[in-house]
Amino acid sequence: MPKFIHSKYIEKAFTSEEDPLIEIDPREASLPTRLSDYFLIVGIPKFDEVSSVKKHEDGRIEVTYKPAILDKYPREDYKDALLPPNIPMFAYPSGCLVTPIESAPICFNFVLTEATGVKLYCTSFQFYEKVSPLDAIQMFRALPELKHELASHSYESALGSYYASKSILIVSHFPFFNVFKDWLCQLYRISRSTSPIPIERFVVNFTREVPLPPRGRIQVHATIADRVLMISRPPKNELPSVDFHFEHLFECLDVESIIKLFVCMLTEQKVVFISSQYSLLANCMEAMCALLFPFNWQGVYIPVLPKVLIDFLYAPVPFLAGIFAEDLAEMGVPDGVVSCNLDTSEVDVPADITIPPLPERAVQKLKDKIKKFANIFVGTEPEMRKTYLSTDEAFPTGEHLKPVTTFASMGGLTVANINAQANGHNVLVPASATATGARNSRSKKSSGDLFNLKEVRSAFLRFMVYVLSRYPNYTLKDAGAGSGVRFNKEQFLANAPEGCRPLLAQILDSQMFERFIEERIQSLADPFPEVRFFDESIKAKINRSKWAVKKKDTPFLASNEDAIKETFVAPPPNTLGLDPNINYRYDYFPRFKADLFGPVRTVKPLVQRERTINKSSAASAVLMVTLSRRTWQDTMKSIVKLQAMWRGVKERRKYMKVRSRVILIQKWWRGYRLLCKERFAFHEARISSISIQRFWRGYHHRNRFQQQKRSARKIQNKFRTHIAKVKYDAVREGLIRLQAYFRMRRFRQQFLLYRRKATIISSHIRGMICRKRQKEWMGQIVRSIHEEILVNWDKCSVGLAYRSKFFTLFWDISYCNLAVCKQEQGRLHAMLSVISDSSNKKNASIMKERLKKMETTLREERKHLYMLLVKATSQQRSALYEKWQVSEKEKKKKRNLAQRVWTVGESPQLSTDTILSLDSNVTVKETRADNMDMKKDQWIKADLLATVQATMKSLQEVV
Repeated sequence: MPKFIHSKYIEKAFTSEEDPLIEIDPREASLPTRLSDYFLIVGIPKFDEVSSVKKHEDGRIEVTYKPAILDKYPREDYKDALLPPNIPMFAYPSGCLVTPIESAPICFNFVLTEATGVKLYCTSFQFYEKVSPLDAIQMFRALPELKHELASHSYESALGSYYASKSILIVSHFPFFNVFKDWLCQLYRISRSTSPIPIERFVVNFTREVPLPPRGRIQVHATIADRVLMISRPPKNELPSVDFHFEHLFECLDVESIIKLFVCMLTEQKVVFISSQYSLLANCMEAMCALLFPFNWQGVYIPVLPKVLIDFLYAPVPFLAGIFAEDLAEMGVPDGVVSCNLDTSEVDVPADITIPPLPERAVQKLKDKIKKFANIFVGTEPEMRKTYLSTDEAFPTGEHLKPVTTFASMGGLTVANINAQANGHNVLVPASATATGARNSRSKKSSGDLFNLKEVRSAFLRFMVYVLSRYPNYTLKDAGAGSGVRFNKEQFLANAPEGCRPLLAQILDSQMFERFIEERIQSLADPFPEVRFFDESIKAKINRSKWAVKKKDTPFLASNEDAIKETFVAPPPNTLGLDPNINYRYDYFPRFKADLFGPVRTVKPLVQRERTINKSSAASAVLMVTLSRRTWQDTMKSIVKLQAMWRGVKERRKYMKVRSRVILIQKWWRGYRLLCKERFAFHEARISSISIQRFWRGYHHRNRFQQQKRSARKIQNKFRTHIAKVKYDAVREGLIRLQAYFRMRRFRQQFLLYRRKATIISSHIRGMICRKRQKEWMGQIVRSIHEEILVNWDKCSVGLAYRSKFFTLFWDISYCNLAVCKQEQGRLHAMLSVISDSSNKKNASIMKERLKKMETTLREERKHLYMLLVKATSQQRSALYEKWQVSEKEKKKKRNLAQRVWTVGESPQLSTDTILSLDSNVTVKETRADNMDMKKDQWIKADLLATVQATMKSLQEVV
């Protein structure tokens, strides 16, 4: 190997780890190590800017405003996680309301996608507060509909009779939905109670002083007032974390509907979830995405779609969207979209979408597992669904009405489990706090007994393992990033179980499967934990088979290294600098005061920056960046861009298939040639060796024993030298040929590039020359025809109006005008030939009479022109005299000018301008000019028809 190649690619002599020019693969995203990124307060910024007003039948008036961020912490955006500006639109999908009825607080989740494809998980807690008197005055002034309130009530009661919606949100890169919900509920309770600690300290404590737990090993306990929150993530050798109400999916839908949705998502259909409860949308959609493991949904993902973006449902790309039932009532579900109504448990698949059949045995096992461990479907009866259709309520038992009276003391440390057990560990918390899982699930006790999350997810995992169990055999381990050959789809599909082939035929062309293979090729040297987990799950399935002769090791699954063994108790809110004699009570949820934030205590992070699989595609990122736009035109532009990207992906797949086949053929042919060459060299060497051996054996018999011994040693030395030389020559020749091939390839590419550019330039020059010559040739022909037409017009006494309009329409140089001029030339020639034809005297006499009439008409037109000159102003006549070079002192100048118009030798342009300037309507003999327009239209239609027929004929010949 040459020294330069060895230094560059083996020793990495020309690169360094700190080189800023080294690009990081975008498929590996580096997430922050914070538990949460931002705390937001969203509400109505100005009460005099109304979006819409709705009056109910009972007389109630609801006012809708555009929401905005009222306050946030931290005040400055993180450099590694900028705050999206469109969060208020998703926090209030239907707008921010002001209503005369105070509703109970609600809580729901939604997900956004950054420009890099990384997801942002948001939990929104909405509640209603009384509108302050100043804000109520602004609202009454902006809305004439509310003036009767002041007339029917007292001034004080009218100002205090409306409630405005406000939200507090947690934004994070990690989906701890239940933890965020419990913390927001507890913070709202504190805002309604008397607290020795201001709200600002609780926000700083949770966002800056509670660390993110690693995957396994350590769990975190965070304290807020009288509640302890348990925060943990499963080890790397288990399924990814799900911290939301997974059971809602199985309460809303039956087994058949869930499997139908599961197949639609596997085949990347457009799916929309519909519900009257915002919390159901995100929980059910997150649950469906979790069941797709090891796949990650690559289409557009919007769990809560705002009403202003409802036209997105017409996008031509795969998407997974959730929408409020009332927002979709007017428009309806578009064609080609699979709809899932969580309120009525109905899944509607359009007739044009074909759902592939599933392997019967595997699906039956999956159904049996679901019926055994998730048999909690509430049914379709309205009475049975009443209690279930209120999942948005944050406090179903009215806990927010009870004030918080106990607050935890300061502290925080990492504690090793002394009495660690297989499924649990000890927790150290303050004595005044109440340890609880803080899940506040709406599932009844019976539902909790019938629902086993681990078994349900394991059942879907076993189904995916069965479908994809043979994929490692067809993954090309040595495929580089640019080779284009990563997975042999044809052989994998041909050798797959017969029941799985219809499903795999659609899955193999999906974006999820492309990403699935890409993750495995990308992490060959250091596999992602999710990749190792699924691959060893396949090995474990094979080991369970009774036909397995040799068991395969699964050290990653069997490892207990990442099991949770320690608990970190985060410190409570900091009380440093607070007066112990002051308590804080709020009439409204407060805006933040900077002097109450206090110092931020440094807490050692429990995890370093870790690799993760980017779960979103480029199409999703591009569309989510444009969601902040409000116009239909902007949305359609984004949809067109996505459609173009999707078509490009399909064409690239076709190209990569052809390219992979060509590469396989080239490899086979090169190997065959190399094998033939090695065989020939071996036979030549063998014949030479046999001849040498025969010679030296004869010499051995003719000489003495000592001479034979020395000769044998010499022969051995020469033979070894010969073998080493042959090997050296072979390696040298191979390197020379390799260098020559790459040089030839580079020079050939340059030559083809230069030749292509030269061809383009020469074609442009030839086209320019051809057009120039053609223009000159056509100009000569047109000028000669024009001269003949002018002469024949005088001979045939053609009218002045006809000549002027003919000149205006057809005197320019073009193919169409050339054809019309030729037709006019033939017409005039035919008239003159009839007069000169002595054989047909009858026609000649008729034509002569016609010419006399035309002469009479021409004289009338010149008289009319003379009268127009008489009626013209002196300025017009002076301008015409100057153009025609007629002296104003000359007698009968108007009559001479009328006689000179349209005579041989005079300028046609000047004659036309004179007639048009005197009479712009050209009322004399208009019928002939109209006939000329009709002839021109007929000629253009005939020419277009001939062109189309010629084009169709050429296409048929090509086909």
